[in-house]
Amino acid sequence: MPNDFASLWSAVAATFSAVAALTMMFIHRRNMIDAASPEVIIEGWGRKILRVGETEKDVLTFAKISNVGKGSAFDICINATDSINERPLTASSTRSFPIIPSGKEIAVNGEIFLFWKNVNKDHGMLPIKITISCWSSKNYRYDTVYNLMAIELKQFAAFAGASEVAPHIWLMIRSAKSYPVWKLKLNEYCSTLPAIGRFFTDSK
Repeated sequence: MPNDFASLWSAVAATFSAVAALTMMFIHRRNMIDAASPEVIIEGWGRKILRVGETEKDVLTFAKISNVGKGSAFDICINATDSINERPLTASSTRSFPIIPSGKEIAVNGEIFLFWKNVNKDHGMLPIKITISCWSSKNYRYDTVYNLMAIELKQFAAFAGASEVAPHIWLMIRSAKSYPVWKLKLNEYCSTLPAIGRFFTDSK
């Protein structure tokens, strides 16, 4: 009987030791990933009316993008084109940059054109979605999404709890997510399967 108890406690101790070692490995891996994590933000917001011939274009602008994360950002891509019923709500040229080191910034001439003629006249508000994608040195993709709300300059409105980044344009929410490359490849493969592909289309 004593030998049985000794064997049992030896097995329990070995199990706890293995669990502790595995936990430490995951913590170490998570710390390595966090140490290489970029965080790209937009700064220098503005708004202007651009006159093109006889017409006026309402334009949201931003002056620079900065990496405030711990690691360098690679293959940065910025896009802010959106539509409803195949009619444009916002339009911008896709901007891309090879690298932004941690703590550095890049001056840009960012312009997002607002198409008020396609906005529902009942509420008179135009949603703006800006997506920033980049990669870390650890093969993780980072997606940051800015959701803003705009009204025409001649109108008046305010949104409680939201920051006004430019005249009559408010930042409603800013979200960020990260994805390991293996998960992106798995989703891409699953999206091609006939039975379940629709559940993985455009999913991360």
